[in-house]
Amino acid sequence: MGLSMNSAIVDTAKVEGSKLYATTYTEPGIQSAATPTYTPSKEVLQLIAEDPNAVEKAKNDLANRYSQSIRGSIDSAIQNNAEQAESNLKTNVQESITKTQEERKKYLDALSSSSSTNSTTNTTTTTN
Repeated sequence: MGLSMNSAIVDTAKVEGSKLYATTYTEPGIQSAATPTYTPSKEVLQLIAEDPNAVEKAKNDLANRYSQSIRGSIDSAIQNNAEQAESNLKTNVQESITKTQEERKKYLDALSSSSSTNSTTNTTTTTN
């Protein structure tokens, strides 16, 4: 990783609420180099020179910052949807049970009426 990228990581970690945007070349052999838009500050360059672990510390800080905020959003969404999901599940299970019971009753009624019809037909046939 280049000095500019390391400096950008340290700068981003130092400034609360800042975001670091980076992109990769999709066709490195075809695309020309991008125009650098980030200039490292003297303060950050000095910090990196004085503390060899500054970049790693910054990376860890950023990872913690974003994993906590992202995890918090995910946990919140799960919590908000959990009650609705449970309610939907109970409703759908009950609807499924009711529908199955109704279908079973229709089937048994059809068998019963079919059996009655066959019994009457057999009785009539045997009487003649």
